[in-house]
Amino acid sequence: MKHRGRIQAQGKNLESSESWSQNEALTKKDSLRMLEKLKNKIPKSEAKIRKTAFEKAEKFIKRASLTNGADAPVSIYIQSRRIYQRTS
Repeated sequence: MKHRGRIQAQGKNLESSESWSQNEALTKKDSLRMLEKLKNKIPKSEAKIRKTAFEKAEKFIKRASLTNGADAPVSIYIQSRRIYQRTS
């Protein structure tokens, strides 16, 4: 498989992801679908904390699609400041 990767959410007590491995490049539509699936997969409280991070990830996917995607391995890290403001 030429194209593989994952979209993930992680934190102190969370690690969840949506992965792909396929011969063709991941489309914008499939990328956004996977991002939404991940958002719905994690607890609502965790998704709320990561609201801005999910929005930034969506914008990244949409911008990348304007230039026919990324033709190299890409890793982007979007942190949510609210994660670090939580108390146990």
